[in-house]
Amino acid sequence: MAKARTTKTAEIAAIKGSRGVKSAIALRLGCARNTLYNYLERWPDLKTLLDDESEALVDNAEIMLAVAVAAGDIRAITFTLATKGKTRGYSQRTEITGADGGALIIAPDVLSAMTRLGLETSDVVREFEALIRMKAAQQPHP
Repeated sequence: MAKARTTKTAEIAAIKGSRGVKSAIALRLGCARNTLYNYLERWPDLKTLLDDESEALVDNAEIMLAVAVAAGDIRAITFTLATKGKTRGYSQRTEITGADGGALIIAPDVLSAMTRLGLETSDVVREFEALIRMKAAQQPHP
């Protein structure tokens, strides 16, 4: 992409109404995303404006979610309770424990291998979940 030159005023105009979508801003300015990142470094107040645009999008989504909840949309209700209602006990989290509710023990050789491979526990759990789902899909349903 050709090197684009822009003014701070043009940057501000491109950010306004963008909902914080950087690719849309770069397209409006006729520049690459990397160039946009350079502008944001050069003019830190543009980063604040960009953050405000992103927050406005989230605010709008929250308003629409509240409208959906008020209308009785069960998916919106479930989502709201699972996210904002966690402190009231609404959670979709499942805890897995070891024998008799104790800690889940991971063998030392497995922990060493995880460390050696640079694997985080969350990565291992995701892989384990995928394996269980695959095995379950292969089993005939009763």
